[in-house]
Amino acid sequence: MKIIKLIPAFFLIILLCGCLDYNEMNMQEIVLLAGVDGKEEVFLSVSCAPGKDEQKKIYTSSGKSFYEAVRALSDRTDKKMYWGHANAVVISEEYLARGGETVFDTLFRAQDVYLDIVPVVARGLSAEEVLSSESDLLSTFANEKNSKHRRAYELWEIFRSRDEFRVCVLPCIERTGDGLRLSGGAVMTDEGLRGFLSGEEMLLLNLITEAGAGGYLPPVRTEGGAEVTFEILGSKIKNTEKSGALVRKINIMLSPGEVSATADDEKMRLAAEHYLNETAKKLILLTEKEKMGNILKKSDEEKPLSVQFSVKMSNILGGE
Repeated sequence: MKIIKLIPAFFLIILLCGCLDYNEMNMQEIVLLAGVDGKEEVFLSVSCAPGKDEQKKIYTSSGKSFYEAVRALSDRTDKKMYWGHANAVVISEEYLARGGETVFDTLFRAQDVYLDIVPVVARGLSAEEVLSSESDLLSTFANEKNSKHRRAYELWEIFRSRDEFRVCVLPCIERTGDGLRLSGGAVMTDEGLRGFLSGEEMLLLNLITEAGAGGYLPPVRTEGGAEVTFEILGSKIKNTEKSGALVRKINIMLSPGEVSATADDEKMRLAAEHYLNETAKKLILLTEKEKMGNILKKSDEEKPLSVQFSVKMSNILGGE
């Protein structure tokens, strides 16, 4: 009878002894960032967390596919690659032009890759160059995820956008005289890479498609010649129909920042409203010309879209 009572305790001890497929931390390479390059062959770079008194560690591999390149990484170190802390995957413009779907699919199915990893496009430079740079811009961007002034698209959202709207927009990173910067977006449809949007166009895209989107407008010139910068405090979207077209009315609250000369509130409001409506028209024409799908509608509706911005002003920066 005493032996029978000890059986549950015996099994409990076994369960506390360890975990299936457990690896000590010092036997793993913690992947922080990954980069994908190549046209015919796939080149993979991963930046791993440095150990004590170590410099940045970057491992590279190659293969006929992204999956093969990932498997080839195991030959570069005797440690296991752990992807659970990966912040972002950088995909070069060259690789994206050939599709890029295998990267998304492989990461989506991997057991130790979280779906909040952020895909970013390297425009005009290789992904390996981005990982090798001294800039922490990419890590900062990935860690912030969604902030008031910048939008990060996570892996799971790409599949949602692709399934629902057959289009997704990935943020881009470029080289400037001061180093690297995040600017603009790459538009992907089910037909592949369709083109790029500038930072200004990405801001308008977010304002048109997402209520409450924030950021800063580029300097706007008023009727009297004053240049004004505005902070976006918030917005509300209302969709209506008129003459068979989809009309998106956007009420937006702005707060003036730097003003180069004296200008009254009404002139500033009219200047901002004119800028937003004219820029929205240009963006709609661009997306139609380049066949960028329904990135502005966020729906499968075939009706033509028009956008009407209505601006309200706040005199207090950062508040109503």
